[in-house]
Amino acid sequence: IIVPGTKNTLSDLAWLWRQGLAQHIRLCAQHGTAVLGICGGYQMLGERVSDPLGIEVEAGTVEPGLNLLAIETIFQALDAKITVQSFPQLHASSRRGLFAHLPEQPLQTYQIHAGKTFLAGTDGTPTFQTSPVSAESPECDGWLSTDGWCAGAYFHGLFENTVFRQSTLEALAARRSQIFVPSEQSVFD
Repeated sequence: IIVPGTKNTLSDLAWLWRQGLAQHIRLCAQHGTAVLGICGGYQMLGERVSDPLGIEVEAGTVEPGLNLLAIETIFQALDAKITVQSFPQLHASSRRGLFAHLPEQPLQTYQIHAGKTFLAGTDGTPTFQTSPVSAESPECDGWLSTDGWCAGAYFHGLFENTVFRQSTLEALAARRSQIFVPSEQSVFD
């Protein structure tokens, strides 16, 4: 399951819960379905998303996340919006599950998001390195669950990287005891 980015994270997260889709995604994840959240989708995979200043919705709104990753997101002033080209590299401790076959080489991506995501627990590991995650700087650009099959990141354009796309498909195929054979001509190349 890919939970994509959105310009209305809190409203869309509330909609997912009202429609029963959030519950269905959680159930699928509990039964072993791989889940990947990109940007706003990454924020939704955490424990909660908060908007204390009213950046997206009414000030003080807190929406429960899907609780699939040990993170939480807090929306801050609009001048803190991130818009940057990024070249993340897989964190060595995240070579498992979805990223078991991803080599440690930088990927060309970009970030456009409001809100900052922080660790809310200890389950899982950082997925990509663009800046170190530490106790002094606990912000997370991406996170991977302990079992390796639920991940999220702020990086748009991941699937435009052939190595990311093919290694993710290879990991999913291997999980089903299949062999992934890439086509000779990719539509993204």
